[in-house]
Amino acid sequence: MKALLVIDIQKSYISKYETDIVQKINERIIEAQKHQYDIVYIKNTKKLRSGTVTDEFADELFLVSILLSCVGVSNLPRFEKTKENLEK
Repeated sequence: MKALLVIDIQKSYISKYETDIVQKINERIIEAQKHQYDIVYIKNTKKLRSGTVTDEFADELFLVSILLSCVGVSNLPRFEKTKENLEK
């Protein structure tokens, strides 16, 4: 099994990357689809005093597959279970 991981391409982070990063990632997503790779999106979730915040993906990002939300080590059991389901 081969997979493309798309990590932290969220609205609050996008300004930290090159201006054409979403276009480049979209090109990789299209190529991965052609080769039947699994495409997994991972969002960073922030824990704040006021609660948990998860930013949306960048507007231009192609969303064609499965989403995993992870919050550090505290969500590792949930991540492992989701990973097992993807491998089936």
